[in-house]
Amino acid sequence: MTKLTTKIVDVLDLTINNKRYLIKRNSKKHFYSIFDEDDLYLGYIFFNNKNYLLNSPLKNFNCSLEFETFYDAFDFLIEKAKTI
Repeated sequence: MTKLTTKIVDVLDLTINNKRYLIKRNSKKHFYSIFDEDDLYLGYIFFNNKNYLLNSPLKNFNCSLEFETFYDAFDFLIEKAKTI
């Protein structure tokens, strides 16, 4: 049986649709800040034992929403950021 291991990184440099995003892991467990390629703060996502919570202070969009997965929260945040 092959044992799988995962590595937790403090900063993830991610490119989506030719745009670069940085996901920075905070010292708090399960807390991630997200920035775009211009170092604009898009918001943060954290896990609260049941759901992933998204908080975003984007221009003309301020929200605090719950999602079942990190990916759902991240996708929603990126789609909103594209409209700015």
